[in-house]
Amino acid sequence: MHMQALPIDCLVPNAAVGYAIGRDHARYGIAPPASLLFQGSALREGFSAARLRFAGRCMRPSTAARQWLALRTAAWLSGSGFEEHQLTPNHLRQLQVSHCPVSRLPLAVSNLPSRLLPEAAYASGHMAQLHPMVAALVPGTSWQQANATAESLRMGEQAQGLDANAWRRLAALLSFVTPLSGTEAAAQPLCVLPPNRLRLLNAAQGVQVLLTKLLAQPGWTPVLRRWAGLLGDPQAIQALHMLAMALAARLLPNRHLQEPMARRHAMEDAWLCSRVQRAWAQWAALLSTEQLHALCADAAQSPRAGAVVVHTSHVQATEGWSLDGSTPRPTAALWPMPTAKKRLGRRLGEPHVASSSLFEGHDHLVAQSA
Repeated sequence: MHMQALPIDCLVPNAAVGYAIGRDHARYGIAPPASLLFQGSALREGFSAARLRFAGRCMRPSTAARQWLALRTAAWLSGSGFEEHQLTPNHLRQLQVSHCPVSRLPLAVSNLPSRLLPEAAYASGHMAQLHPMVAALVPGTSWQQANATAESLRMGEQAQGLDANAWRRLAALLSFVTPLSGTEAAAQPLCVLPPNRLRLLNAAQGVQVLLTKLLAQPGWTPVLRRWAGLLGDPQAIQALHMLAMALAARLLPNRHLQEPMARRHAMEDAWLCSRVQRAWAQWAALLSTEQLHALCADAAQSPRAGAVVVHTSHVQATEGWSLDGSTPRPTAALWPMPTAKKRLGRRLGEPHVASSSLFEGHDHLVAQSA
């Protein structure tokens, strides 16, 4: 279908974006916010031009499609970039959760995902659904500040509606999408599992997630034996077994939990145990960056650890984030989306680039959901 040509005043980039957003509102049969339908608005022109063409045959607007339009509109109004080839309604659908990973409060169905890096473009990999109270704290809060706030709170105290453990979860969540030194990453307790499709930029945290998922299910001893073979050093192997015993002791009693969110919270809370933290610190201190990458690469070759992993370069992991202030580049021509079957075969059969980037999926660490 050919849409009418853009008006001259819509050839300005921001106006062209507004026009496209208005057109897609019409495509889904959703009226844009009344405040944006003023005379001369590019969004209004796009909506008006497409409304008659799609009358009676609009696409059914899902919750994810409404979120997609709302996020694009917010990005346009704020002048932020929006990476439209990966951040799609289907991607947003996979971000939907029932509870906030930080506050653990229930989320409304209409809750919009938030950027964990407010300075970055709206893009896949650093978006997560947060309670509005938590989302308001993200701008201007670093992972170090969140940790400092957690340490300043006594038992039962709160700061801005969050207790100490919630602040620790916020610190961990923000640290996932922040490149850290090996020492910094190893010193950060896991506290929260990465939400779906969040990209982990630090190999140490990727190993934490893999080990947690591994020990939360039966049959993990063969994987530990394989990891021991990769490490080679007897001291590192012994430290790995000590960590596994400490973590398993916290995880095993919770395997009977039927509710997925309760199991997830139990896995996260296991890392609040001082014994687990000490065992992790001792093991992590013995590992080199190359060994951490080797463990992640092993998970990429064998999904037995309860996760399918894609190990990519940092540049690929942050593609579309526009951290240098540039506008997100179209990627469809460079990265055509293969079928689900081909994507899975590619993950399991092809070599991967060694890096510190992991991607979290539905019970998997993946680059793209199958």
